[in-house]
Amino acid sequence: MNRGTLFAVPFDLEKLETSGSPLPVLQQVSYSPMYGSAKLSFSRNGTLVYRSRDIDAPHGAIQWLDADGKTQPLLDKPGIFVNPRLSPDGERWP
Repeated sequence: MNRGTLFAVPFDLEKLETSGSPLPVLQQVSYSPMYGSAKLSFSRNGTLVYRSRDIDAPHGAIQWLDADGKTQPLLDKPGIFVNPRLSPDGERWP
């Protein structure tokens, strides 16, 4: 990964080494420059799942999801939230 672009390079399984130059294969992948990670994963059969940067938003909304699948906002304004949680009684933010 480099700034939202996923690169691939040929890999020799016999020698366990790369050959050739990296080539861009996917752009606009969401990533975190702060943590050095990208929002993607490969399955054992080679399937790639990733989050596009197009859907990343700088602010998120906190919503309650009820048993019927309906949502309602818990806060008036979107914000940047890391590990949001409810108080043990479920009535307020800790």
